[in-house]
Amino acid sequence: MQTTRWGVCGSTRRFAPTLLEAAPIYRKYWWSDHDAANRSWIERVRRQTATVAGPIIARLTALCGVPWFTTPVRVEVVRAGKSLRAYTSNNPRPHIVVASGDNSYHRWSGTEMLFRDAKALGDGLSG
Repeated sequence: MQTTRWGVCGSTRRFAPTLLEAAPIYRKYWWSDHDAANRSWIERVRRQTATVAGPIIARLTALCGVPWFTTPVRVEVVRAGKSLRAYTSNNPRPHIVVASGDNSYHRWSGTEMLFRDAKALGDGLSG
């Protein structure tokens, strides 16, 4: 488990001791499988997204009437997230969290979700 400037895995400080205590068990039994699944999801969606990003971004900026993000939007891929699914946050900066274990984001729906959630980060797309 890594400590970031946002806390332990983005969690509030009150959960940090429990997460750190559970970390060796998670690493022993689940980490390698979850990491492999996450990396596979990332690679598949990265390849797909690269083929359609230009036209989708052009269309979204035209429809919304605002420029696309000027800085990268962080995407955190986890094995299981908040109600599995994906969610977005603008705190501390725009980012998307997606669960690679959610079967509804397999095939092209993972790519669709990235653009849908990026747009949902705010009425204005520039960040």
